[in-house]
Amino acid sequence: MLRNLLTYSFALSFLLLAVAGRARADRFAADTFTFTTQPASTITSGPPGSTIGWGYSITNNAADYLNVIDVYSDPFLATYGTPDASIFDVPLVGPTLTMTESYDPTNTSNMFGLFQFTWDPTWSAGTTVTGDFFVEAQFCDSAALTNCGSVVTDSWGYTATVSSASGTPIPEPSPMLLLLSGLSGIGLGLRRRQRFSGWRAV
Repeated sequence: MLRNLLTYSFALSFLLLAVAGRARADRFAADTFTFTTQPASTITSGPPGSTIGWGYSITNNAADYLNVIDVYSDPFLATYGTPDASIFDVPLVGPTLTMTESYDPTNTSNMFGLFQFTWDPTWSAGTTVTGDFFVEAQFCDSAALTNCGSVVTDSWGYTATVSSASGTPIPEPSPMLLLLSGLSGIGLGLRRRQRFSGWRAV
């Protein structure tokens, strides 16, 4: 009798835990988030061997906290160069808020963004790669990441193109600056000529 009672108690506890877990997971079933690259046009380019990248904008459409976990790209992207997701700071996005981070390749000491990619130096200009980025996240009851639901994923497309290699452009002066410089030179020349003529007359 005691053994049967223990068995029933164990089975009931297991059933209650399963129902509670399912209810917890279902609680976040309607929660959604969206993300886009920055710039949202998704198109970026750079010469062979250069590093290009994207920023992000992630919007939490729910009343719960969005715990972003990871970002990754299509597996075939690695065949064109070196993908790098280390700049992604896996943000925690509050209810109904948006987090935005631009990609700034000049800020090497404190660089953030969604994803960066270094072209294989052997690829020729005009090579284009098109695919998707995927962001994984889960919704939680609080910023302490308690009572979290299952992992959900959203995606956004990208296009990357190898541009032609080019040197640093040499800045050219504006036509107005050239005109003013020329007129100033002529004026100084005439003035010097007049002074020289007066000196010879004396």
